[in-house]
Amino acid sequence: MLRTKEPIQIVDIRSKRVLALPGSSEFFSPRWSPDGRFIAAMTKETAFKLMLFYYSSRKWTEVFGSRMTYPSWSHDGKYIYFQNWHDPVKHVGERIVRLRLSDRKVDNIVDVKDMGRLTTGTIVAWSGLAPDDSPLFARDISTSEIFALDVEWP
Repeated sequence: MLRTKEPIQIVDIRSKRVLALPGSSEFFSPRWSPDGRFIAAMTKETAFKLMLFYYSSRKWTEVFGSRMTYPSWSHDGKYIYFQNWHDPVKHVGERIVRLRLSDRKVDNIVDVKDMGRLTTGTIVAWSGLAPDDSPLFARDISTSEIFALDVEWP
């Protein structure tokens, strides 16, 4: 659990001012939408809920109320992809989902258990998006798949 009470801040390049987003001291890991209208962030509480800041109204809204991590905006800004669990208490059924902003519909994209052993990120195995919005993962294939290694020593 993150314990800092610092708000999310943005820098206005034109005015050279640092602005704190109102009501953001309980959130972290902000991400701008591609069109600049929204900022997605997660709550610092153990649930890691997904929050959305509407820049025009300067208000936060909860858009996904279950444990999630690593939010990524789709390139067209219509979706937010993230990791979620079928059973968030036991971390069972980890999956990548996408939330459509227009109606808050959640689509299952891939079950992570089908991906093999993934490397651990800050909280869980890292995931992100490729330029075509397909999921990216960092797999841990260990040394068992290295068949030859040529080394030039100095």
